[in-house]
Amino acid sequence: SLYDNQIQSLGNGTFVPLQNIQTLHLGRNPFICDCNLGWLVEYLIKNPIETSGARCESPRRMERKKIATAKVSKFKCKGAENHRTENAGNCMVDMACPDSCVCLGTVVDCSGRGLTAIPKGIPTYTTSLKLNKNKLTRIDSLSEMLTLLDGLRSIDFSNNLIDSLHDMAFDGANKLLEINLADNKLSKLSMKMLYGLRSVHTISLDKNQITCISNTTFSEMPNLRHLSLFNNQIRCVMEGAFDKQHYLARLNVEGNPFNCNCHLGWLPEWLSMRNIITGNPTCNAPHQFKDSAITDLKAKDFICEESSDRGCNIGIPPCCSDGPLESVDSCHPRAFCPPSCTCTGTVVRCSRKNLSTIPSGIPQDTTELYLDVNKITHLTTEIGSLTNLRRLDLSNNLLVTLPENIFSNCTQLTALILSYNHLECMADTTLSSLKRLRVLSLHGNNFSTIPYGAFKDLISLTHLALGGNPFYCDCNLKWLSDYIKKDYVESGIASCAGPLQMTNKLILTTDSTAFQCNTKEDSGLLSKCNACHKNPCLHDGTCQLQDFKNFTCQCTPGYYGNTCQNEINACFGNPCVNNGECSVLHHGRFQCACPNGFRGERCEENINDCVQHRCQNNATCVDGIQTYTCKCAMGFNGKHCESKIPFCQGVYNFCQNGAKCISTDNDYRCQCTKDWSGKNCSVNIDDCKTHICQNGGRCIDGVGTYNCLCSKGYTGKYCDVPPARKQFYAAAGPCQHHDCQNNAVCHPQKGNREYSCECVSGFSGKKCEKLKSVTFKAEDSYIQMSKIDFQSEVNITISLKTESKSGLIFYTGNEPHLAVELFRGRVKISFYTGDDHASTMYSYIYSFVTIDDDKIHKIQLMVQRRNITMTIDDGKPQSVINQGNNDFLNHDEDVYLGGMPQDVGQAAKDKFHTRNLASFKGCFQEVSVNGKVLDFTASIYNHKVMPGCKVDVCHNNRCKKGHCKPRKKRGGYRCKCKRGYSGKFCDIAPSCSRKVFKNIYVDPKTNCQSRTKIKFRVCEGSCGKDCCKPKKIKTRKVRLYCKNGSSYVHNLPVIRRCGCKKC
Repeated sequence: SLYDNQIQSLGNGTFVPLQNIQTLHLGRNPFICDCNLGWLVEYLIKNPIETSGARCESPRRMERKKIATAKVSKFKCKGAENHRTENAGNCMVDMACPDSCVCLGTVVDCSGRGLTAIPKGIPTYTTSLKLNKNKLTRIDSLSEMLTLLDGLRSIDFSNNLIDSLHDMAFDGANKLLEINLADNKLSKLSMKMLYGLRSVHTISLDKNQITCISNTTFSEMPNLRHLSLFNNQIRCVMEGAFDKQHYLARLNVEGNPFNCNCHLGWLPEWLSMRNIITGNPTCNAPHQFKDSAITDLKAKDFICEESSDRGCNIGIPPCCSDGPLESVDSCHPRAFCPPSCTCTGTVVRCSRKNLSTIPSGIPQDTTELYLDVNKITHLTTEIGSLTNLRRLDLSNNLLVTLPENIFSNCTQLTALILSYNHLECMADTTLSSLKRLRVLSLHGNNFSTIPYGAFKDLISLTHLALGGNPFYCDCNLKWLSDYIKKDYVESGIASCAGPLQMTNKLILTTDSTAFQCNTKEDSGLLSKCNACHKNPCLHDGTCQLQDFKNFTCQCTPGYYGNTCQNEINACFGNPCVNNGECSVLHHGRFQCACPNGFRGERCEENINDCVQHRCQNNATCVDGIQTYTCKCAMGFNGKHCESKIPFCQGVYNFCQNGAKCISTDNDYRCQCTKDWSGKNCSVNIDDCKTHICQNGGRCIDGVGTYNCLCSKGYTGKYCDVPPARKQFYAAAGPCQHHDCQNNAVCHPQKGNREYSCECVSGFSGKKCEKLKSVTFKAEDSYIQMSKIDFQSEVNITISLKTESKSGLIFYTGNEPHLAVELFRGRVKISFYTGDDHASTMYSYIYSFVTIDDDKIHKIQLMVQRRNITMTIDDGKPQSVINQGNNDFLNHDEDVYLGGMPQDVGQAAKDKFHTRNLASFKGCFQEVSVNGKVLDFTASIYNHKVMPGCKVDVCHNNRCKKGHCKPRKKRGGYRCKCKRGYSGKFCDIAPSCSRKVFKNIYVDPKTNCQSRTKIKFRVCEGSCGKDCCKPKKIKTRKVRLYCKNGSSYVHNLPVIRRCGCKKC
């Protein structure tokens, strides 16, 4: 009895374990009768044991209905109802959709409701929350809500009245990807406001009143890809504002009143280098550059004429404020302090905070940083951004290695404390550029050696702590002994742990000549800081060092795995099912060792548990894994099919869609209405079986009708109207009655009455009558071709490209067969000549390389009777000889390319010819058999394939000194040349240079002239579309003499260097 509780839903199969239950009370519970509770009705039909009259409470359409007598078909889910109760089996029933919102799927839409606050009780299944077009004025802390909404990926706050964001408002939004804050009243933005949005890749801040962007504003959003700041009041963007956005692909700052002074001079070059700008941002000031595009200006154009014309990098930046003395927090360098730290002035203390990584957002002007007594395991290059650091304490952490150049940007450091870590390795450049460092502590670590030259830049060092390290004092450490003896920077604590004759000797006081290499170096010491020393890569793999402790293996062909431990052979991907163990045999074959309870060549057969079953009334026993169930004959139910069902009465009327139920002896039948079929009249008759969609159009089934989904460009009810082309052939020209096929374009030839046909993608031939390349998109696409005679040698070559890891490429056969498919991105072949039904006689080949990179690859198969050889991209061939009884592949079956019909595919999978039923996704550029290219218009049947391949026209382009640009309308590509270069392929270099000549110089203003000939220079030569102009000009003083006897010194411009410039 579960009577009178608060149960809203129950997980499917809740009562199945109760095999002897006779009475069940579920009454007075607020059941939600949706699609997830339909199983309970079926259970109570088979087991009529509920006697307390349990009823539905919601949804409204099911209110007060008795569960035991309701129709299963009434238990439906609308909107987001499915998600609310889908986890009922885990005692989790979600919130109902808020009254002020509409829930559809996992989208909760609360837009346009006049809301002044975010509704309470947002369902936890929400992935998209729409709060746009309301009256929200501020966003306070959302951390509690965000913690519950673990699946939330996007929030829309656009078109509200939001004028402020609470600091840390989005803390906890670890999985949020998109946020829209456009059309609000935000005037300032800071790192604290955006804290927590590290995963966001798209943020829109259009049409707000933001005035300034500092170099910390977006520093907590490293994964940002799309940033829109269109139409704000931004006058200043601080240099380095987007340095941490390494993935930024689109930036829109158009419509802002930029002050183009010296502080914005970095922006044009940065925009040009990143090439991510959308729109055309312009200057609003100074006056001479008003409305000028920022990208058209040079760095030298950005000048500051007044002392008050300041930038963003000070506490009171006029360029980012409405008044000269108004402070703008978002542009202050100390506007943020990490949550786990305390900041006092330029001193940041993060000690004893249980940190595992260095916190992000440490102010850029920090001079002292204390990170001691934490659990930090590694250092990242971001530590180098703190260029003002003078003291850094990382003692008592879990550091093991110090990477190359990790501190090289911290040139102001005077004290570096790294004591009491687990440090074992450092590079000779780890401490480079630290010329001001006075104190270095490496005490209490696990160093065996320190590389030669590691301290070469430490010219100011006065205190060096090396005690508590197990130094191995051989000749490799002699330099260190000499170094500390020179200025006595080490206090005499550091001692040797080996070799044996040096044990416990102090490095400071031991004579340097004692540091010798008399014995073979210990392998353990050598591998301590060189993960490749012991060559962990197997089978001749090449070890590539990533850092001191990590490596990758470049495997030789035929092997894979982290250490190349796995061989690509017949057991690749483990063809044994049910946890069977695969072992390799000869000739590309394998065998399986089955676990208890299974048998068969692939352990596919479960041992029959139905030998002594208890099923009644002609029921069928269904074998399970160490158990069985009874599948009742029509008209019976119960665990052992002991009860007879009264068909067509009450809940036992299963006919749907208006059908009439007719009861028979132990069965029923449904008299269906038009357009429906099936046992219960629930199957919509497939009207696509007789469709006449043309030109690659896909048939979409309806009720009593169908529609054609046309290929690009085609129209008409049956896709029979080809794309309109802007071709108007002359009335008397040769193209007036051309016979170009398949929507090709006719081109008349000059000087005669001949013409040529320009084929659309995929077609070829003089009249474009042949289809040689096709694209497979649908789940069941395929091409059926005539059989191939394998009695003599056969060469099958397929050029294709795909991004899929699975899919059928080629199949022919019945018992004897040749199957080619993608498996985990590799080409897999199953080959068998026949006359033995054991699948263990099949031969398998897996390609050494993967081909799922969306690039054209050529698969070549050479079939010589029992021998088959595969070559990928003219690489290393792979061969196998099949041991079937027949001498060659002898059958009368058709060839299938890219996929198979359902029945053929299922049969092939059941016989283990293929691993799955998926059709190929991608394109066949060309298929040839014995050198003859197949024409797919001559195929037996083309099912859901599209003509042509989408080809990257810029692949292998001929542009020399320029970039390839695809042509959208004409097709093909063009070369956009670098400045100065010209020619169709940018292969003509500029010839611009200075030419020297001598002549008397005459001042055009005074007619005074020089007495001797002056050396002049002019710029001449080609520059493509640009002009040959002076790039560097200096002045030369020349004395000019006038006719009245006077003279004066004239500053004559002289060209020093010429180059190609914009005309």
